[in-house]
Amino acid sequence: MGYLMLQPGTKIDSKRFEIRLQVGMGILPMRIASRMIMQGVGMFQWKSIGGYLDCLERNHTATNVALLVPQGNLRLLACGPCEKTATKKEIVDQVKLLREAMDDGAIGMSSGLTYTPGKCASDDKLAVLCGVLAKEYPRAYYAPHLRSYGHRAMESYEEMIDLGKKTGCPIHLTHAHLGFPENKGRAPELLSMVDRARSEGNHVTLNTYRYCPANSTRVAQLPSWANSGEPSETLKRLDDPETREKIRVAVVETGCDGGFGIPTN
Repeated sequence: MGYLMLQPGTKIDSKRFEIRLQVGMGILPMRIASRMIMQGVGMFQWKSIGGYLDCLERNHTATNVALLVPQGNLRLLACGPCEKTATKKEIVDQVKLLREAMDDGAIGMSSGLTYTPGKCASDDKLAVLCGVLAKEYPRAYYAPHLRSYGHRAMESYEEMIDLGKKTGCPIHLTHAHLGFPENKGRAPELLSMVDRARSEGNHVTLNTYRYCPANSTRVAQLPSWANSGEPSETLKRLDDPETREKIRVAVVETGCDGGFGIPTN
């Protein structure tokens, strides 16, 4: 099967195009207005997708901009920062927030399933949100960062493709790569998986990058249990010698969900 590739920076309809909030967490939506002050530019205030788009429109961006709804924000607003299973009421709240954001002009939803709180969402909870996109917003899509790009990476790709099959939601695999040593040579296997899903009528696409991953957050390397709760709780765990040693072993020696299951040593 042939493949088409869009080079970053390529012009679309003679104008540059930019998709924001792809990482699954972001500055919006939120329930308390954020405020950013930039000298010489003015004061921006927003708490919704619509408010942010209005801000961009007023200030005349140099590129065309489209926004994805960060699933991590939906979960954080509905469930708080704790690692737990979302209740039925909390899922209803997330669906409400998703609809509001889509009605405001978002083009789909992103997830950071490597990051807290996104990683706390189970497949069945993600399926509810993807089902809403598929049924109510036919041109929308779901763009997940996988649960792992290292250990069990192929299973993580299959998990997201299966989610699209079950819900009918188009899936765009974000930052698709097999860059860790244990996945060397498996790219044909991934492309075959995508081809097979597409031949069965599922809408699956992907993007990748040509450089080493960077520009993440330090806490993203921690195991999810160490990240649960408010930042003050994470700092308390790091400040406790016994707990810090457990974190060190998980990150450096055994591998954990925060580091794609790959020990950093």
